Amino acid sequence: GASVEKEELLCDKDGKVFYKIVSGAFMVGAKNFKDSGITNSEKVDVPSRAPDASLEMPTSKTLAHVYRLSGDYNPLHIDPGFAMMSGFKEPILHGLCSLGITARAVVQQFCDGDEKRFRAIKARFAKPVLPGD
Repeated sequence: GASVEKEELLCDKDGKVFYKIVSGAFMVGAKNFKDSGITNSEKVDVPSRAPDASLEMPTSKTLAHVYRLSGDYNPLHIDPGFAMMSGFKEPILHGLCSLGITARAVVQQFCDGDEKRFRAIKARFAKPVLPGD
């Protein structure tokens, strides 16, 4: 496989950067590609202490259906046969959805529910989330 990353900058007409968006995907089964040697991905060691906070935010079994409205029509998120062919036991939740749920938990736990206090988030998807988890 291959890890593919993309960086985008949201700027005003004078070039002032407002947002830097770095995204990536793992291309299962990719072959014959050239390594660029540059990555934004970092291994993050889990601290050997209790978490600063813990919050359970269950998802619904139909959440992947709703998240198709984001424009991601990848059958991996909706079609059990395609999910199995891709190496998963069932369809997995969209990464954008998992990130949104995580950001909401951060705002609740560390920003007193005030989204204006939220500035940035950096995440690495290490394991798929299944709808209903």
